[in-house]
Amino acid sequence: MLSWRQAMRPLLLLLLVLAILLSATWMVLRQKLQDDLHSAYAGSRKNLQVAAAFLANALQDGRYQDNERLLREWGEANNDLLQLQLVAANGFVLASYQRAATAGPSYSVQAQIPYSYRGQATLHLKTDLSSVYRSHQRL
Repeated sequence: MLSWRQAMRPLLLLLLVLAILLSATWMVLRQKLQDDLHSAYAGSRKNLQVAAAFLANALQDGRYQDNERLLREWGEANNDLLQLQLVAANGFVLASYQRAATAGPSYSVQAQIPYSYRGQATLHLKTDLSSVYRSHQRL
């Protein structure tokens, strides 16, 4: 007849294996979230660079009236963009776009855009990260 310790050994081994599997799964899911967030950050920085290039051309050509339209079109074409704002060095807002959205996790980046002889503007971009977190909640 098996002693109590001998009968518990397979059960303890099974519990240990399950704990290891759960820990490994948690670590893989956590790493996947980190990778997806880094990808979203890189996408935001790329969006910022491209938008800054378009705006720099308009500013250098003196087409200041195009800035508002460019920001609106860029914001409407990119669903994860929450806010784009072009601000002159003196604090004057040259153009702005803001999507009506709920408060949630976001990522903000900015870039300097030189124009004219001494002019410099700052482009602020804010990206919504809710979709990244929602995709991981389903896992």
